[in-house]
Amino acid sequence: MFTDDDTDKTIDLLIACHLAGCGYSVCDTADEISVRTNAITEHGDGILVTVVDVAATQLAV
Repeated sequence: MFTDDDTDKTIDLLIACHLAGCGYSVCDTADEISVRTNAITEHGDGILVTVVDVAATQLAV
């Protein structure tokens, strides 16, 4: 779960998650994160939800 920080990191992270076979959910604003995290956790039948701070993420080049 992450928001778009208007950098290439967001696209890189989205592609990496997809290629790794991980589910992902992109929120429009940071305010949506807790609502969506709670909804996925509640209805996800044991799914683990991890919130990623894209701005703090360092991707290997």
